[in-house]
Amino acid sequence: MSGSSIVSQPRVTIGIEGAQENIGNSAQQILIVGAYNPANGTATAAALTQNVPNNDAAINALFGAKSHIASVARNLRKMNGINKVDAIAIDSTALTTASTATVTVSGTATASGSFDLIVGSYKDHKMTIDVASGATATVIGDAIDTAIAADASLQATSSNSSGTVTLTASDKGLTGDVIPVEIVGGSSVAGVTAVVTAGFSSGAGDLATSSLFDVIGNERYQTVVYPSTSDVSILTDLLDARWNSDNIVLDGVGIVGSVGTYSQVLAVGTAQNSQSLMVIGSKSVATNALRGSSMVEFLDNVSAQFAGARARRLTDGALISDLVVGSAALDAFGGSALASRPIFNTPFNYLPLIGIGLGWSDSEVELLLAKGISILGSNRTRTGAIAGEIVTTYKTDAAGNADESFNFLNKVDTSSQCREYFHNNIKKAYAQTRLTTGSLVSGRPMANEASIRGYLMSLYADLSGSDYALTVAGAAAQKVFADNMTVTIDMSQGKVTVVFAKVPLVSQFREFLGSFRVAFDV
Repeated sequence: MSGSSIVSQPRVTIGIEGAQENIGNSAQQILIVGAYNPANGTATAAALTQNVPNNDAAINALFGAKSHIASVARNLRKMNGINKVDAIAIDSTALTTASTATVTVSGTATASGSFDLIVGSYKDHKMTIDVASGATATVIGDAIDTAIAADASLQATSSNSSGTVTLTASDKGLTGDVIPVEIVGGSSVAGVTAVVTAGFSSGAGDLATSSLFDVIGNERYQTVVYPSTSDVSILTDLLDARWNSDNIVLDGVGIVGSVGTYSQVLAVGTAQNSQSLMVIGSKSVATNALRGSSMVEFLDNVSAQFAGARARRLTDGALISDLVVGSAALDAFGGSALASRPIFNTPFNYLPLIGIGLGWSDSEVELLLAKGISILGSNRTRTGAIAGEIVTTYKTDAAGNADESFNFLNKVDTSSQCREYFHNNIKKAYAQTRLTTGSLVSGRPMANEASIRGYLMSLYADLSGSDYALTVAGAAAQKVFADNMTVTIDMSQGKVTVVFAKVPLVSQFREFLGSFRVAFDV
């Protein structure tokens, strides 16, 4: 201070440094891809729209309420209001043809009554059609047309001609082909029959192109929600290249849906082989009451809800009591440790039940799982929708040999969380460090083989502790890790090469086999 003439001896200066604590993994980010009409929203076509809001009205303003991508975003936000969501919205007006479906009403009502029409979502777009006695097919068709027009966020418009109601997807392209249509109680009104004559089909134009993901650069998305009708190779080309990126962690998992017959969905799984791809399979139904997915929910919305749940599970401190079953105090909140906890039995309260006899059989489920198809369905008491076993499409290594390293999503997530923890903390610990093959000098940031080994052992111990529970705990497992780790130092290049030959990972408890013998005495 100028002019103070203060004497202060001896001079003492003490600096404060940050605690040398290990750092956690990066925050979960989700990317969604979908179609929209730029005239109805403020988002820029084919650009990266960042920070999709957690508000239906704001989402509708961004993409247009009736758009494919708005529906996906709204459903994701049902399950997750905390993680960052970005989007790539594609101009659907540039695509070829919109999908169409047909509902046909016949007869004249001899008594009043009603029936329900569901278009796209049992939870969100269920309309009750009231019918007055004496109403003709044309009048009832007009009532359907009015109900559809009144639903501001429905992904379809309609027109009526003498009781034949044609539904047209709001967006051109293939995305509308997987919108389910169901009529409940179509013959419950005396004198009237209402049926789904044709499900949504004949859309033309894939919104995904080879340059689709150019706009994301090196931004990491742990989850990508991708249209079920788009060329999946564009997605896997992106994510597979990111699986083992140099000097950066970029890996993520793409989630897509597949609606079809057993053989069709099985073929989808058979054709894919990627640890970065998860396919949700839904059985198609073609009856007078229902056309489309047996789970009456637009399948891309199902993918979005799953993506939201997955990201929230892996987010530190996120309240996830609605996503886990069974008591476990530490698992009531999200974080990296949830990567190793099984996903099956996760409740999905915003998804409908599948009608009795309309879903996959038990034998079909097992065969679909083996080919990399994941299933969501009804619980045993039919009180809610839950996740079945969640797999990836990975089945063989690069040489074509059967490989179970990454066949379950839990394995992929556990491996990824461990890799990122090692990567982040090694980056921090050795940010400005000397390398030597000799002894370390006290007070100088230096590393040699012994210190590197010791540090890596400490990271393994972190990952096996209560904060992570990702690697196997105990002295025996630590010895396996240490004995199979090689550290090579190249002083001329300043390079350290470490090979983790074995990292014992925690696995999910997915099967219990037992037997008992009947006895009548004690």
